[in-house]
Amino acid sequence: MFLKSISLHHFRNYLSQKVEFCEGINIFSGRNAQGKTNLLEAIHFLSTGRSFRTTRVTELIRHGSKALHVNGLIERQGSIVNLSINYSENNKIAKINARRAARFQEIVGLLNVVIFAPDDIEIIKGPPSNRRRYLDIQIAQTNNIYVKKLYRYNQVVRQRNAVLKSRKLSTLDVWNDELVKHGVTIVRERKKTMRRLSPLARLAHRKIAEGKEELWIEYSSLIEGTEQAEMEERFRELLRSRSEQEKKTGVTMVGPHRDEIIFTINGLDARSYASEGQRRSAVMALRLAQYEFVKSGGEEKPIVLSDDVTADLDPMRKRAFLPLLSEKGQIFAATASDEKVFENQAGARLFTIEKGSVVC
Repeated sequence: MFLKSISLHHFRNYLSQKVEFCEGINIFSGRNAQGKTNLLEAIHFLSTGRSFRTTRVTELIRHGSKALHVNGLIERQGSIVNLSINYSENNKIAKINARRAARFQEIVGLLNVVIFAPDDIEIIKGPPSNRRRYLDIQIAQTNNIYVKKLYRYNQVVRQRNAVLKSRKLSTLDVWNDELVKHGVTIVRERKKTMRRLSPLARLAHRKIAEGKEELWIEYSSLIEGTEQAEMEERFRELLRSRSEQEKKTGVTMVGPHRDEIIFTINGLDARSYASEGQRRSAVMALRLAQYEFVKSGGEEKPIVLSDDVTADLDPMRKRAFLPLLSEKGQIFAATASDEKVFENQAGARLFTIEKGSVVC
């Protein structure tokens, strides 16, 4: 899998731009605030319909414009896929080979990407919702059915909350059944994915930290068990125990939307006790594990997006990390003008970005 070209119209600080890429390492170089990261963001948006920098997609529309358009040519399994997204504040349309997608989520999995970005550290430092969002996006790239289940579960939570707030509880049992059915499916899929990701991240982390630290990642849920029926019964017990609280607050208090992912380094909670360097190493190891996971789920390698991630690494971690990254397939790397990271790699192509334009 590789991205042959991308066209942008009214995306961030790009007015209109088309760029053709090589199959190896593509380097976006330039001073700060010129549009290097915006170009990476456009590739990520083409892959997922989301930004890795903001939850407000309207922020991606160029100032003064009403809509954005992103189009990419993707080569996968010997065929070319033409993928385009039009987005405005009131409408979003995805087209696959000129055919309008019935659901926007259909684009997920056509262009699989793994992003290494400075803000990745918020996966560990930030609230639990950051960690759940990371895991959900990760699963979605290899399991389109999961996307539909998660969407339905979130709908059920909203509807159930509305019933609790209205205090008209005659339909609550119906929403409980829906919550349990979809919720257990999500928890099981998340646990299964984390069982695969955790050892991959641990091995990658040993290399980055040169064997001096040990990383463990665990999915934590109150919905315990292994079999569907067992977990459904546990979920129902939790709902019964929280029933009075939920009626008072009008909020669903238990379920996968409240679960947590715990990172520990040498036995200590990374969120509370790890240094910035340790946290950054841990999240880089998680991304490397994600790459291996996505690659194992299909016939082709995902593409890698790297947003100046080596700038905050100490020499030891940088020395260990860069070879791990350069072993991957197609790479898009944004670097500062004086940060010579990938230029010496065979087949690398350099693009200079100035004021929202690719000048060479």
